[in-house]
Amino acid sequence: PREIEAARAEGGKAVVADVLGVVGEFCAVAMNKIFGKRDEVAAVYVDLDTKALNLVFKPGQDLDDETIAALAVEAGYRIAAVYRDDALMME
Repeated sequence: PREIEAARAEGGKAVVADVLGVVGEFCAVAMNKIFGKRDEVAAVYVDLDTKALNLVFKPGQDLDDETIAALAVEAGYRIAAVYRDDALMME
């Protein structure tokens, strides 16, 4: 997605989280709303095919795994795993 690529190009760190229970567009809207409100987050994208929450943080910003999990619960979902920049092969 363009917004994720643009945020990464500006030096933001990427995180991908596997989300349990994501089934449709409504789920994506809920996650976008919760994570999009955070000052640390430059871009949010929920991939409904892979059930993954993609986040890119603003340069120098971050959220720890526990905070990401708590925010997902706030949106009504649970995180199965979080993968950080080092483990991602997004190129």
